[in-house]
Formats: sequence, C-alpha cells, structure tokens
Amino acid sequence: EVTVTATPASKYQFLHWYDAEADTSIYSNPYTFIIGKNIMLKAIFRHAPRRIVVQTNAAPARTQAVDKEEIAAVVNVGDKQVTIYNYAEHYTIYSAIGQLIYSGSEAEKTLFLSTGVYLIQAEEDIKKFIVQH
Repeated sequence: EVTVTATPASKYQFLHWYDAEADTSIYSNPYTFIIGKNIMLKAIFRHAPRRIVVQTNAAPARTQAVDKEEIAAVVNVGDKQVTIYNYAEHYTIYSAIGQLIYSGSEAEKTLFLSTGVYLIQAEEDIKKFIVQH
C-alpha cells in the first residue's frame, strides 16, 4: 500500500491526480492505493482563484492594502453607500432577485443602494452583502 500527497505551492490549489496509464483522474488527496503494476501519477494544480472580501464601514486605506494576487474585489459596505475596489478584469452586482445593478471593470466604484441583499461576482467568486440604512 502506498500513499501519495500533493502539496500545492503558495497561491495554488490541488485539483486532482492524473493516472496516465488508466487515463483517469483521482480526486483524493492524499491518495492511497495498492501497487499491482507500473503507475504514473501526475498531480494537477491550478492557480487559486482570487476571492471577494466584504467589509463593513472599513477605512479606505485599510481596504486598499490587500494582496491583489489573492483578492479579486473588496466591497466596503457603509451606511448609505457601497464602494467596490476592483482588482479583477470585470465584476457584476445583482439584487437578491437577480436584477442587474452594475456590470463593469472600474477600479473604484461607489454605488448608493437601497436597503436589501445584493450579490457581487468577480472571477470565480460570488459573495452576498447586505445594505441597511
């Protein structure tokens, strides 16, 4: 019995093992198996997707001090306004019922939104935020 473990480098994530002999993918990590023949495993990684950070009433200086390789966008929810600091190519904001509120790529965007629940999508991440007055 053999166990192999794939450890991703910083800012990467493990996706799966690829078994070239069987032309199949294995999603367990670590992966334990019994050797009955020659096997060639390849660990497949990808750059970890950047994420969205939602903050409430954060100071803008703190908001801008982020690792842009890990963060796609920062949503700063204030009392009457929402400011988005964008580090992705594109992002979209929807109301909870799916109405498009904003779609664009501005580096900094301030919106005055009604009380409610909203969704922001940037790259592969989607986050919910709530505006209360």
